Amino acid sequence: METYDLRLISSSFTQDGEEPVIELFGRARGGKSVTVLSPGFRPYFFAVDPAPGLEETLSKTEGVVSVARDRLLYKSEDHDVLRIEFDGPRRMTEWKAKLRKTNRILAGDIPHHHRFFYDNDMGACIRVSGEPVDKDYGTDAVIRMESFENIEPFDPGLRVLSFDIENSVEHGDLLTICSVVSDGESLRACEPIVGSEKEMISAFADLIRKEDPDVISGYNIDNYDIRKIDERAKANRMKDAMPWGRDGSQPRLVGDRFWRVKGRVVCDAWWAVRRELRPKQETLNAVSMLVLGEQKLDVDPKRMDSEWAENREKVLEYCVKDAELSLRILLEVGTLRKGMDLSTVSKLTLEDVLTSGSSQLVDSLLIRMADRNKVGVPPMGVRTAASEQIEGGYVHSMNPGLYHWVCVLDFKSMYPSLIISKNICFTTLSPDGEIKSPTGARFMSKDRRVGLLPRLLSDLMDERDGIKKRMKETSDEHERRYLDGLQAAVKVLMNTFYGVFASSFYRFTDKSIGAAITSFARANVKGIIEEV
Repeated sequence: METYDLRLISSSFTQDGEEPVIELFGRARGGKSVTVLSPGFRPYFFAVDPAPGLEETLSKTEGVVSVARDRLLYKSEDHDVLRIEFDGPRRMTEWKAKLRKTNRILAGDIPHHHRFFYDNDMGACIRVSGEPVDKDYGTDAVIRMESFENIEPFDPGLRVLSFDIENSVEHGDLLTICSVVSDGESLRACEPIVGSEKEMISAFADLIRKEDPDVISGYNIDNYDIRKIDERAKANRMKDAMPWGRDGSQPRLVGDRFWRVKGRVVCDAWWAVRRELRPKQETLNAVSMLVLGEQKLDVDPKRMDSEWAENREKVLEYCVKDAELSLRILLEVGTLRKGMDLSTVSKLTLEDVLTSGSSQLVDSLLIRMADRNKVGVPPMGVRTAASEQIEGGYVHSMNPGLYHWVCVLDFKSMYPSLIISKNICFTTLSPDGEIKSPTGARFMSKDRRVGLLPRLLSDLMDERDGIKKRMKETSDEHERRYLDGLQAAVKVLMNTFYGVFASSFYRFTDKSIGAAITSFARANVKGIIEEV
């Protein structure tokens, strides 16, 4: 039996014969990379108000493991449901398509590995125990999970590999691939990869396997470098030429914009800079000057063919320097650190936080609470242009001039506070609710039903206050900075809820909820202005 304290980097699932297997990838305290396998967790969904005979029919159907009756709150009313469990995700997908023609389906679009997290209330950092198994994963250890427990969050020192390529301007073929690695404490340059294109592409895959990074980075690699390597591999008729995943799988392009590598996080420093800094100039040289006060080396990329022919060593040094600058920029803007903080409070992996939308963060906490309180989880809607915009916050008009007495007022988490005090939630929205918003939407009082959303936000607010209290009490500057990042992550998550509920596509949304929140806020601001 082996036991590890893990920071979870990524999660997925696979099929081992007839058995679904959850895959967890993490970096352990002490530096080891670990793959955790948890077989036997089976997918399920709920059919609302099932027709007579459906239970019996499904219980005799191949691929259906179990059928059980239950009751769930759905659209403020209790409904009979059937919980239908399947032998694997593929079978569940097939039956969801069949049953939704005649039945309302709940919790049918939750990814299998996320459902595993929710049902087990798994967090971002765990202590896991299990027996070692002989499976071909590119990590230091592979275990079959026997048990786990959530633990206090920690930074294991993520291993980050930043790379850059140079290619011929005239012909497009690769000239070199250069990499720099950070293991949490220091940076080191890898030997530049040169040779034929086939040799370089294979050697880079070997380097990734050898270094085993948690994060693959570089500057604009989503749009250029990874695409170029993929393009040249195809041009050279190389099959499965990029086994970068921890299971040896190939990179996968999502939405024609972002790349996913199984068991690792692809974090483009260019995207990170755009999100964190929004610079006026986005070139590596401009951003490097802005963030680090350094410039790139003096090589003209437009003359790369002649630069390569005249001074190869200078180009290699230039390529290594670009990979280094990109990595230092990524670390300086704090994307990975902030990602770990946000994964801690949202109970998700680092990859989920860095590559998913804000609705995934909300889902992680809200679906867990909904499940515990027997509240049905409807499917996500379709992203469309809103036909009717929700009125936003109040903007007070000022007469220009010089004012000698100015009073500055700030609201503590205004939208979350209003949601809590007014009991605003999809579970309390009701035509006969005691609490009436300025828009006319009504919500049940807390005496009748405390909403899930107010309860969740109240818990987060208490958590943030507790973290800020610990900040004041500690004399350790390192711990104070860590706690400051954590409380900031809680604040980001709390403020995410309004944006998600004001959207047109989120699974629990109702436009009357978003409109009610802003209308209460406008009324509050106007009321205070009148009093002052």
